Amino acid sequence: MKILVLRAPKETLDEADPYIDEFRKAGLNAEGLDVLSFQFINQDILREKLLHPENYSGLVFTSPRGVVSVAQCFEKAVDDLKSWSVLPSYVVGEGTAQVLREKLALSSFGKESGNAGELAQYICHVHKPEISKPLLFPSAELKRNILLNSLIDAGIAVDCVTSYKTVPHPQLSMMLQNIFQSSAPKPDCLVFFSPSGARAALSVLKKVGVNFEIMQMVAIGPTTEAAIIDEGFSVFATASKPSPTGLLEAINGARSNAQDAGMA
Repeated sequence: MKILVLRAPKETLDEADPYIDEFRKAGLNAEGLDVLSFQFINQDILREKLLHPENYSGLVFTSPRGVVSVAQCFEKAVDDLKSWSVLPSYVVGEGTAQVLREKLALSSFGKESGNAGELAQYICHVHKPEISKPLLFPSAELKRNILLNSLIDAGIAVDCVTSYKTVPHPQLSMMLQNIFQSSAPKPDCLVFFSPSGARAALSVLKKVGVNFEIMQMVAIGPTTEAAIIDEGFSVFATASKPSPTGLLEAINGARSNAQDAGMA
């Protein structure tokens, strides 16, 4: 199996990619490719809200980009965020928690949550009594409403600021053509990390002439899985948790099931 990790640009300070490292430690051939670029928007609006932590009961981040959008607001004055350290920051996944520590020096709650729905359940079941004011949520332009709807239904107010948008990497088409039209061994497993990344890559791959009949599609979570299915493809495996271990376990579990069914 040769795995192509179709990822977003790394936001952590580590040079190594933890997902590729995990695959290689397990003896799998894995390479990475950045499929998206990010543009930060509404920075003035977000900054003004961040200057008034007294109006909120905490922060919510569903991706590393939300954290970076906050850091961008205070690129030269991160100390202005110190007042937020006494309030909880709720995050989806270990990767978002790591970026929160590195970029903003803030601790987090809920990093074990595998998706926005699970984070909403965690907030409602564990922290609802402590929440008397809105939660500030720097979000993507193409956000799904699972977290917002769940929190609002539970009586928790959310102040959502669209703070970043995703766009395809400007050289995505050329990079994918180089991989799939070269004479080198080609990937037979694609790992997707976001709905927008899946849509961007698959739209190009449909034109490149990839043999999708032998291609295994893997998703980091249920929202990405839904995006792959919406593009007309079946999903080989979906991680239960958005972590390197969770992704490897999902792939190994799917491979084992396929072997047992005589399909591998």
